[in-house]
Amino acid sequence: MRVARGCAAQAAALFSVGAVLARPLAAQCPDGSPPPCRVAQADPGRQPEVAPNSVAVLYFDNLSSDSAYAYLADGLTEEVIVRLGQVRRLRVKSRNEVRRFRGTGRSDSRAMGRTLGVAYLVTGSIRPAGNRLRVTAELVRAVTGQTVWTDVFDRRSDDVLAINAEIAVALATAIAGRLLPGDRASLTRWPTREPAAYDLYLRGRFFFSRFTEPDIRRAIDLYAQALARDSSFALALTATAHAWNTLADDWLPPREAYANARAAAERAIALDSNADALVALALPRLLLDRDPSGAEGLTRRALELEPGIPQGLVTAMMIASMHGRSYEAVNAMARLWELDTLSYHGAFFYAEVLAQNRRFTALAEFVHRVGDVMPPAEARGWEGVARFGSGDCAGAVPLLRQSTEIHFRMDLGAALVCAGRRDEARALLDSTVAEASRRYVNAYFIAALHVALGDYDAAFAWLDRADEERTGYLAYLPTDFRWDPIRSDPRFAALLARLGLGGER
Repeated sequence: MRVARGCAAQAAALFSVGAVLARPLAAQCPDGSPPPCRVAQADPGRQPEVAPNSVAVLYFDNLSSDSAYAYLADGLTEEVIVRLGQVRRLRVKSRNEVRRFRGTGRSDSRAMGRTLGVAYLVTGSIRPAGNRLRVTAELVRAVTGQTVWTDVFDRRSDDVLAINAEIAVALATAIAGRLLPGDRASLTRWPTREPAAYDLYLRGRFFFSRFTEPDIRRAIDLYAQALARDSSFALALTATAHAWNTLADDWLPPREAYANARAAAERAIALDSNADALVALALPRLLLDRDPSGAEGLTRRALELEPGIPQGLVTAMMIASMHGRSYEAVNAMARLWELDTLSYHGAFFYAEVLAQNRRFTALAEFVHRVGDVMPPAEARGWEGVARFGSGDCAGAVPLLRQSTEIHFRMDLGAALVCAGRRDEARALLDSTVAEASRRYVNAYFIAALHVALGDYDAAFAWLDRADEERTGYLAYLPTDFRWDPIRSDPRFAALLARLGLGGER
């Protein structure tokens, strides 16, 4: 299942999300209002405080005339970000937060540092030449533009791992001072001793980030090639699991995709039980195995190791939704988005949970604030959901039609019926069912279209099919507004009971 689309679970009761997330979550915004929080108006005469140990690693430039080396520049940048993030004394901006500065130039360090809210900026470049690789890196004090540290690494092209480690150690030392033994060990740890395997892994991660089915499949193939060179390469195994989880629900039948994800994640955890590997296994445990206690343990351990790990927070949100705890679900996604306000995934899930829980005014406000994060057509789709939920059915239809995401067909069909255009809604349903005969289409979406048209018998038949498919969207049944027309039907209560879902709302 795409991280930005659906997630997880028709399972029996798990654990209290409130207990797991009590510390990181805020019950409300600083001004006392419910999320999404508005940005406070700053005093124009006062500069915001910047943590002295904060740093943003800007994407390294590919100085080669061959754009095929973009994967190497991106991979080196992201690996440095990950390594520095393991040093607790540093506050490191995520790759989502720095991605928007790619290719914008580095002339005004003060403005860039102020925008990112950091004391230091890291810039760099790569220039491949035959079997040699020249990497230049520089640490700059943002407020003055003064160079604190710089170096040039002219090595063989298979020395990327060593270069990553050296850059990370030098940067961490320059910012935080003398390193603790544990910090140095984390910074210099090699995920694999096979340079060719690491190169294939970086290529795979580059394609995965494009987020299309063909690119994700290509990434899986590249990860497999990396593992053929080093079967103990835990990062490649975890990446494989995440890729299969991403394909589930939107491009592949969940049963097939989760089985592959489970196999890769189990191997990864046997080698390195870090938070990323744990959350990669939690989803198939919950959906495919229907092992709620196992999924509970994995999610809890992941959140203990890394309280802000995105997929862990998403899983926690789904657990809250499963039990009808709307307030907890919304707060979990508020936390996710606030941790990284430039994350598309965080924005998607925040919009989804606001919609599910009927917070349509907040959804409309939120969508207008994340225009730089979401594709325009998708943002208009969410605006359409907000309008439909607020009663403007006719105004919702053109907005929902602009989005190509199949996810929005549920709301488009309902808006068409509400606007008196029932024939168009029926045609939308028929075309979606026909599409499902040619490729995988989530049964949850088709069931919702039947509900919109009042075909309740067909809706329950498709919900049974969604159950058989193990789709993660069923986790939202207790809270999702799209099922309000059939909540009083005894069959709906029976379905929730069978799936172990329900509770307060």
